[in-house]
Amino acid sequence: MTKTVTIAAILAVSAGLLFAVPMAVYAHDVGSWKDLDSATKAVKGNSLKLTVSAHGDITKDGSMFDTTTNKAVVGYAWVEANPRDDGKVYGFVAALHPLFRDSNQNPDAWHTHSVALQPSNGPNFCLDFADLGTTQAGISIKGNDLKLSTPLKQSGVIYGDLAAATSFTITTPPANGACDDGELQVRANGIARGHAVGITE
Repeated sequence: MTKTVTIAAILAVSAGLLFAVPMAVYAHDVGSWKDLDSATKAVKGNSLKLTVSAHGDITKDGSMFDTTTNKAVVGYAWVEANPRDDGKVYGFVAALHPLFRDSNQNPDAWHTHSVALQPSNGPNFCLDFADLGTTQAGISIKGNDLKLSTPLKQSGVIYGDLAAATSFTITTPPANGACDDGELQVRANGIARGHAVGITE
């Protein structure tokens, strides 16, 4: 996997709007993009096809990204059922973070990454910069639905092990100090609130 997020970029974000309301990102917005109705997976040829359907609109322009809180990244994750031998949970994410760039494809809009997450405290996970992989994907958003297609080999996941999908929020600095220096804290919104959904084929 490629090291794509720089410490300088994260520090720049941290020094900006992210300290305003440290715990506000955890508010439960009923009927929002955070709450999922369903998620699917499929393989067609050499492509991995993933979808989510949310209670509220998934906007294309970033207006769902509230910069009055300490959000650094919002998005959706399709994750494997169990940690691998290295203790990490592998997944694939569609992310939106207009405050910094880490992608060559649509850096200011929705784009994708392969990820490896280390469970930390409760529903939180730590994401090291080295665990974030660069990917290329086609993304389609219409109303409450997001669909993507990416090369299966590039996704970093084992298709048969993909089991759950959730919305997520990344905050910086970590809200509870659970992550080490140089890591981001990932809040699995759906899993934390019991609204994660199983992935169907």
